[in-house]
Amino acid sequence: SKGYNPAQFPQIERSVLEAYNGTLRRFGLVDFDDLLDMANQLLDNAEVLQEIRNEFPYLLVDEFQDFNRLQTQLVLKLQVGVGRVTAVGDLKQSIFEFRGATCEENYHIFLEQFIDAQVEGRALGAMETLTTNYRSHKSIVDLSNIVALDTVDEKDTQLRRLLTPSTALDTAPVVPVTVWNTRDIRDEAATISSRIKAILDKGDCLASDIAVISRCLNFGSYKPTGAIETELLRKGIPFVVRGGHSALKSKRMQLFMALVRIIANPDDDIAAEYCLDELVQNIGPVNSKKIRGLGKDKVRQLSLFEQMTHASTNTSLLTKSARTGLQAFLGDVEKWQQLMGDKTLEWIIKDIFAQYILKVEEGDEDKDKDVGTSAKKGDIEDPLLDMVLAILDSLYQTPELLSATASAEAGNDSPCTMELLQAYSSHLCLLSTAAEDKGKLKTAKDQKPAKYEGAVVITTVHQAKGLEWQHVFLNHFIENMFPMGYRGVSKADKLRAMTDPVVGVQIARASALHYREESRLGYVAITRAKVGLYISVLDTYPVFWMGKIFDGPCRASRFLPDIMCTTTSSKKRRIGY
Repeated sequence: SKGYNPAQFPQIERSVLEAYNGTLRRFGLVDFDDLLDMANQLLDNAEVLQEIRNEFPYLLVDEFQDFNRLQTQLVLKLQVGVGRVTAVGDLKQSIFEFRGATCEENYHIFLEQFIDAQVEGRALGAMETLTTNYRSHKSIVDLSNIVALDTVDEKDTQLRRLLTPSTALDTAPVVPVTVWNTRDIRDEAATISSRIKAILDKGDCLASDIAVISRCLNFGSYKPTGAIETELLRKGIPFVVRGGHSALKSKRMQLFMALVRIIANPDDDIAAEYCLDELVQNIGPVNSKKIRGLGKDKVRQLSLFEQMTHASTNTSLLTKSARTGLQAFLGDVEKWQQLMGDKTLEWIIKDIFAQYILKVEEGDEDKDKDVGTSAKKGDIEDPLLDMVLAILDSLYQTPELLSATASAEAGNDSPCTMELLQAYSSHLCLLSTAAEDKGKLKTAKDQKPAKYEGAVVITTVHQAKGLEWQHVFLNHFIENMFPMGYRGVSKADKLRAMTDPVVGVQIARASALHYREESRLGYVAITRAKVGLYISVLDTYPVFWMGKIFDGPCRASRFLPDIMCTTTSSKKRRIGY
């Protein structure tokens, strides 16, 4: 889509591309880039080009700012010298450079070929600028106009004329944009979730009319919206994650859920299989297959947990180390079952984490446990533990999810019962499924409707493009997170620059191009809001290693005007009175 060929890439990338393209050709397949490239090649034939022009004399182009070079070439071949083309686009909303969009280059070409071109002394085309924003309140539009100033190079006079400021409707009320400075990610999550709850309790909109928009849902192994998910769970506010995975879908969460399920119901073969493969020490694929091969006894089919129990003492089946690992796991499950009526569910959850979940690695997630806050004495500092305890709190606050027996005995200080553990296990599974259920929170037929209708949307800027919500929350609005810091030029681009002068020029101004793209992302995020826009700035980086990697202290995003910034914790500033 960027007009490159495999020969312009370093050896490793080139071999991968050639293998990929070879596989496509072997099976008679093409991908989307191939379709564009082949269409361009087809139009190089004068007869074919004329036939297509005759069949489609007019060309309408939508979302022109997201076109790549191959798509722009198609437009040129079909309409250069003809001029019967209408393109609709917004340069300020071009956010897909990572997949080949070349908006600045495209606009230069279009303006030169169709708008500013002269035919017999008169302009070939005309340009109409739409300036009225029918979506957002005035203060939101005002802030978006400020951010838009950085979306185009200030020296590029040809494109600067496209940056006509937007105006809100005269009837749109002035609702201030709220900016919070929060101490850390937990303070931020508590502030955002409390405001969301206040909006919902007021009854002016549905949960699905609210969005939390993050620059990304994964920053390495760190999840920028993880703490917000936790607080929404604690308050019983349903949410759905789009454009990425919820923390509820992480490997460690799925393992925790499997352990809870097998304690509550040892006959759960799916949970037992997951625990056997991932948590039991010294059990590899060979031993796992041997255990499953025990199959039936003389009377009935054995559950996998029963097969594990038999295998743990079978000296002819497993090695000593494998039996030891299996016995230790089975002993822990039995211990937790026997603690019913003695220990609280919170105690059991923390013990599960201490014995198993904290030892599980998920990428480099285990390195990110220091989130810039101090844990309570005796607590394990782990964001996922905080989340599962929040889910427990939400269960206690929703008695309709508990059986009569469990409801009567539920409470943070009450001993855990099997009924309570089973209710907690079901609640975990329901929330994990609902978090990625395309915005619709499903409930069982015999379950009462949720307190809040719909689900708050947690998403990325790219996923949010083209959508709108009544209220939008922007988290982690700090330098190096929003905007993302510039990470330098890739080796592939450096190699291409040796043979392609255009790439060399692009590399020379790569940093400026990067931050212009980030400005457009900021513009898109801000303009998703119709009524309320809430921006959160952190006083400290979310995880400790960011302070070591990034140059300087944690600072508010460059997209915020100075008048909207404050360095005092837990204070807020507003613009647009």
